[in-house]
Amino acid sequence: MLLREYIRHALYVRGDGGYFGKHVVGGLTQAIDFAALKDEAAYRRRVADVAAVAASRGSAWLTPSEVFTPHYGRSVARSIIQRHRHLYPGEPLQIIEVGGGNATFATDVLGHVRQDAADLFGSCRYVMLEISERLAGIQRERLRNEGFEDNVEVVHRCAFEWAQDRSGGSSSVLEGPWHIAMLEVLDNMPHDKVRVRERADGSLEAVEALVIEEEVFDSTTKSARLQYTEDFRPLQEATVREVLESLGLTSMDALHELQADIAATEGAGAGAGLALGMHGLLSGLMSAAAPLEAFIPTGSQRLLGALCHACPEHQFTIADFSWLPPQPSGAILAPVVQTQRGGHTIDMRGDYLRHPGEADILFPTHFGLLARLVGAASKASRGSRGQPVEVSHVSTADFMRRHHDVKTTATRDGFNPLLDDFVNTRILWTGGDHM
Repeated sequence: MLLREYIRHALYVRGDGGYFGKHVVGGLTQAIDFAALKDEAAYRRRVADVAAVAASRGSAWLTPSEVFTPHYGRSVARSIIQRHRHLYPGEPLQIIEVGGGNATFATDVLGHVRQDAADLFGSCRYVMLEISERLAGIQRERLRNEGFEDNVEVVHRCAFEWAQDRSGGSSSVLEGPWHIAMLEVLDNMPHDKVRVRERADGSLEAVEALVIEEEVFDSTTKSARLQYTEDFRPLQEATVREVLESLGLTSMDALHELQADIAATEGAGAGAGLALGMHGLLSGLMSAAAPLEAFIPTGSQRLLGALCHACPEHQFTIADFSWLPPQPSGAILAPVVQTQRGGHTIDMRGDYLRHPGEADILFPTHFGLLARLVGAASKASRGSRGQPVEVSHVSTADFMRRHHDVKTTATRDGFNPLLDDFVNTRILWTGGDHM
């Protein structure tokens, strides 16, 4: 199978719904009172306590929208409402959220609309696309308890398949403007992998990764088990070719430039220095003809394209990790692979072929490439007469400075977790900035 098919299986399909069919999304029982905390150390202890409670309930990860509830969701809501009033005056506010977790973000967004944009609340429509049956049930119950049942529709389906069905014809597309929100979604989108080498004549040799599934006998357990290995074949899959071309990654120079850009990513801190050092060392050791491996966001491209066609009049808000620690393979945009047991994180050194369905496979998002994908998908869905979409992205801290009263999330000594934590995240939006 293609690598993206294996990753989709491991994260969303295998067993009782893959990795995300398990209790992996943690939440707070009570919002953190940042003003009551003395300093950064007190904040770290508070988050560690919350994470320990989540782990005791079987949950693994806390996302920014969970840690910073309700401030994070309300800040994004302000951005969406400002763009909506400017671009679509008089139109109903309609929002699609892909992968809603525990419905914390949806609750905070709708709470802000109800409280601070009451004129939009009555006709507001909020559709949640959730592939996990367990999370879809949690979302329905929580939003009903919060009094939003008349505004919300929770759809238990793969967002890509749902959008594909909607984009099949003019009678099934969603009419009117829709704001599409995706928070920490693209990092778990299936990717493909290519290996590129420059031949002696200057042309490129490109191969794509396949995953081979075999049944082997385990002498320890005295039973058969599935084993996964990786192989390569000449590049032939149409989507992989399309994404490489649309991102301009069709030369060794382009791939080397991307590699260096990732190493210098804003917000990577000390890790960026390490990555730059490694990049310089490897550049000195390897010849120009040495092969490069890169993970290609084919899953993101397919999802964005389907959503754009399902909602021709759309705007995006996308938040994700812009940088993750370099992995042992040295591949461009290589995923972090990890799981949690008993509240402790276990790193698998990028080995996504081990324990499928038991570990998170988490890809960094290069927001420059993402902006190209969003622009291309929007243009394709709007046809030759459609206006090009305006795409912007900034660090999460800069976004929050625009849309949030930052004093409300500062500790007593001035440390501000909403600005100073999760520094390896960014937020992308379309439609311009209308503060």
